[in-house]
Amino acid sequence: MKKSCEPIGHHTVPRCYLKHFNTKIIYKRGKDKYFVDAYDKKGEKKECYLRDIDGICKINEFYTFSKLPDDERLCLEKLFSTSIERDYGFIYPFLINGKHKQVSNNLKESLISFVITQFFRTSVLTNVFVTIAEDIVKTGRRLSNPETGINKIQTFNGNNFDYSKQSIDEIIKEEKNSAKENINIVKFQMALDLFKLRKKDIVSISKVHPSHFLITSDTPVFSTGMFLDINTIIKMPINHEYLLSILPRTKFPPFNPKEIIRFDMDEQFSYIESTLNNSNQISNSERFIIGKEENIKEALLHHSQSDFNDINMKAKKFTEDMVLLGKDLGYDLGL
Repeated sequence: MKKSCEPIGHHTVPRCYLKHFNTKIIYKRGKDKYFVDAYDKKGEKKECYLRDIDGICKINEFYTFSKLPDDERLCLEKLFSTSIERDYGFIYPFLINGKHKQVSNNLKESLISFVITQFFRTSVLTNVFVTIAEDIVKTGRRLSNPETGINKIQTFNGNNFDYSKQSIDEIIKEEKNSAKENINIVKFQMALDLFKLRKKDIVSISKVHPSHFLITSDTPVFSTGMFLDINTIIKMPINHEYLLSILPRTKFPPFNPKEIIRFDMDEQFSYIESTLNNSNQISNSERFIIGKEENIKEALLHHSQSDFNDINMKAKKFTEDMVLLGKDLGYDLGL
């Protein structure tokens, strides 16, 4: 039984991240209230609304494990809030302060852990498996035949259901919950495994040109290739101006492992990076696109009208130029 003091709503994108995309802050004693402009892809009205970050990117009991003892039911939610999210509060000011050129191993590992777990903690993949679980139950019900005594189904989670003893709605509810809990465990293990492989990668912080901007979403982390490929670049906007990149150490020069690569993008590079980021945020988002209202509207318009084959070609050409420049300086980027 759920304790009354347990938090019901669980953030799939934490407030410690969302608040840096705020467009309004109400200062109060004890706890400040942060608001962001958000576009709801599932909303009836195609408009941006000012949203309190306490109530956005949030799903009831998303990380709850119903069959565990009371003191363990929220183990994953507590891990996120008391460790991974807490650390980000210390990391963020460090990231945007250009005076910091080096980073400790602990701080870098906390940052990479935050980014990788954020990719896996969102609801997109979980909802895919929940939908599959529901479809299996419905298919089993259609195939059942009381006259031949075929009333049971065993799901891929190993659960046994008897349609003659439970209603279809009861079975669907139980199986969807089981699928949610199982896949959330699997995703967290995948995050841990990938973190072990990438915790010594290179951190890059780039600032977009003043003529450009960054938006985010309920699925803020993306990659330039397959996410599980240790040779891909992982990216996440950290506010309206700064883009964080995790660069694979296997593909880049042997920088000092404590060094942070920092640079202000020129207008050409900024156009490519901001456009690709904003496009990924719009395409990958499950529901909410987040940023400043005018920026969201411009990004949506640009996304609907742009030829992204052309943008990708420009990005490829720019990368090739950077590779040649690196070779001239004595580096082989291997890209």
